[in-house]
Amino acid sequence: MASDPRRLADLDRERTLDTCIPELLEGKAEHFTGERRYLRPDGREIWTEVALSLVRAEDGSPQFFALAVTDISIRKGAELALRERVDLHEYLVKIAQTVPGIIYSYKLRPDGSTSMPYAAPILADIYGLDPADMEQDAREVLGRIHPADRPRIEQAVSDSAIHLSLFEQEFRI
Repeated sequence: MASDPRRLADLDRERTLDTCIPELLEGKAEHFTGERRYLRPDGREIWTEVALSLVRAEDGSPQFFALAVTDISIRKGAELALRERVDLHEYLVKIAQTVPGIIYSYKLRPDGSTSMPYAAPILADIYGLDPADMEQDAREVLGRIHPADRPRIEQAVSDSAIHLSLFEQEFRI
């Protein structure tokens, strides 16, 4: 941590802006941008986006550097959350492809309507229904259950919803 408590500790020292300055002065680049992490004195990490440009006079001689630093911590947090969600989704898809039967999320709404926000692709093989079509309305899934099994399954769904318990049933389609 920096000795001055008002200063931020640079967590990305290997990517210092000092390495960019010679390229700007030599005209090899017009500007540089990058993301950097800093550690605040209170121990909190913040992310910034840094933009460095060299402003030149009309004759092309260097006049001064312009540096803009923007706090992007919220954006980086959202990116991390999205990346974790995508990773989890990919992991669940891999699991769903290896288990027998169907892994799905079933939603019973207060009005009695149903949906499947997620259903493994094997739903198409077993029921002949596209999982994407069930995301908002899953009536067709229940309609494919054998008529003799349907009352028992509807009761099991209701019991599962009331008690927030696992739904595990065998039935014919």
